Amino acid sequence: MPIGKICLDTETTGLDCFRDEIIELAIISYNGDILFHHRINPLRRKSWPKASSVNGIYPEDLRNEKTIEYYRKEIQRIFDAADTVIGYNVTFDTDFLRSAHFVLPDIEIDVMEPFAVIYGDYNDYWGDYTWQKLTTCARYYHYDWGNTKAHGALADALATLYCYKKMAAHDHT
Repeated sequence: MPIGKICLDTETTGLDCFRDEIIELAIISYNGDILFHHRINPLRRKSWPKASSVNGIYPEDLRNEKTIEYYRKEIQRIFDAADTVIGYNVTFDTDFLRSAHFVLPDIEIDVMEPFAVIYGDYNDYWGDYTWQKLTTCARYYHYDWGNTKAHGALADALATLYCYKKMAAHDHT
């Protein structure tokens, strides 16, 4: 059954999609329904101190979690039913997912790039608008994080979807 647009976010062991791994994945529908949300035990990496200092996920937190292979069919079914992936700096997430051999929808919408223009911090040196963090975008649109905080996959996916809808309402996407 087609599900249309999905919004996703990952937490990873680092920044290199060929060496590092996904350790948390959240995928939500355009309506905000949780389609998938799990922490994931990496197959190769045993520690990731720099990433842990950002995302708060440590090896001991994943000791009893399943690997990405356990969830592969479930995740791929979601991607097969979707036609569009929405994310904040979405290429980062989709590069990790493709590196893990998932086939994703062809259409990707990156909330970060149009928000940079909306925010308006132009950098003369680079000749472009400065990319802003998701927390800046969420604050700009008065997003209420509730009991959650940034740098959790589900919290970030929900915040991204909220910001995307605010931007779309003003035709900024």
